[in-house]
Amino acid sequence: MVNRLKQRLVLSIASIFIVILVITMSVLYVIMEKSFYNSAKISAFSITNSIYIAMNEVIFDGVDIASFISKDPLIHHTFFNDQASELTYQEDLSTYLQNVSTIYNYQKIYLVSFNTDRCYGSNGFTQDFNEDNNNDAWFFNKKMSSLSSSTDNPYESLLINNPEGDTDFYMTYIISDENANALGLLMLGIDYNLAIASNNEQASRLSTDIYLVNPDGSYQDALLSNGINGHTIFESLSIDTLDKSGDFNFVTKDKTYIAYRYIEEMNRFIIITQLLSINMFSTFALTFLVVALILLIIVLVVLRFYTTSSHKIMHHASIDALTGVMNRSSYNSKILDAVELCSKYHISSTLIFIDIDHFKSINDSLGHDKGDEIIIALANLLKNTKRKDDHLFRWGGDEFAIIARCALEDALGLSRRILESSHQITYQTVQQTVQQSVHGHNNALTLSIGVSELLPTDNKKDCFNRADQALYHAKEQGRDQICYI
Repeated sequence: MVNRLKQRLVLSIASIFIVILVITMSVLYVIMEKSFYNSAKISAFSITNSIYIAMNEVIFDGVDIASFISKDPLIHHTFFNDQASELTYQEDLSTYLQNVSTIYNYQKIYLVSFNTDRCYGSNGFTQDFNEDNNNDAWFFNKKMSSLSSSTDNPYESLLINNPEGDTDFYMTYIISDENANALGLLMLGIDYNLAIASNNEQASRLSTDIYLVNPDGSYQDALLSNGINGHTIFESLSIDTLDKSGDFNFVTKDKTYIAYRYIEEMNRFIIITQLLSINMFSTFALTFLVVALILLIIVLVVLRFYTTSSHKIMHHASIDALTGVMNRSSYNSKILDAVELCSKYHISSTLIFIDIDHFKSINDSLGHDKGDEIIIALANLLKNTKRKDDHLFRWGGDEFAIIARCALEDALGLSRRILESSHQITYQTVQQTVQQSVHGHNNALTLSIGVSELLPTDNKKDCFNRADQALYHAKEQGRDQICYI
């Protein structure tokens, strides 16, 4: 019965624990989701703004350098003077571009002539552009637009797809004469990855991918990618519908937070994708473990308290308060164990009933306090006399019972030792609990004892009835003796 109640309590507490955990984590998930979206918006704004500033610094620095170079007399009056001058000063031009590359730390610098359609590089590279080559189409488009109209904005960011599959970004600057006629093109290679290197740590920590995208939707690999989002989410965006006002904008698609901003000077979108589910899952999982651990500790404390309390309650319920031995309610469970051992495994047990002779007269003459001392003294004697495997009970009043784990013969020997030892308890020395000195027979405590061995066919009442009947015979035949059935 007690075990069933304990099981029910454990199941109830476990159910309450699960319900509280589910409710708590549901509320936390809603709060965390909102918090993550707000945090992602702030972090995306911060990263995008930092990248915008870094790229603008690269562009503005490139514009200043290109403007300075385009006004150099060597460029205007020597190189662009005529075709013959171009070929004559080719080596000087290469040295000049190498110096510029060293001073300003540009790895790629090219000068392109609209007169000869030839490109010169700082590393001595030269190339003739051909209208029949599709890879050179960008140059002739640029040349045609530059020669056909003047512009107040000579610089432009340019993306070139090379035959090798790489993509290069260039800061282009149109070189014109004093009459605003376009002579050629200065190209400064821009390393945007280097420009945003200072943002790498922050972007990696937030698991973001960064793209620089043309308005037509074309792009190369991400400028910075943590391999989190891939291109699936990005490719599903409709680039032509994105806002080009230059403001920060935010879009959520399939648990991916997308922040973008149009940079007019570059004619590009900066697009940052942040997969919220990964960050949310790791944080949610950690929070779940912490909350579950706290609730589990609470449950364990409650169960510990219950177990301790139940043990105390069971102890008090099963122990006689006066003598400290087991009480009558404990007898019921112990006798059932003895019956089962006897019927199933043929392990012998014998029931011994003990009653103090003339206890009512003793109690009336000496008082209840002295009567209690006699009961305590007898209980101590029985505890010291019984064997380790025997169970001692106070049946009630001045009656005691012992379930002896032995056959009848050994139980009778135990009963005789108890009867002989009981004579050492006298009425005069009862306040000292147990005295070992023997007094006169008239003042010694005497007992009536009934004994009966448990049979394999017995139930708990059968053996009790025989032992009780044997006790009655012992009293009837003059007390201070042992009878057995």
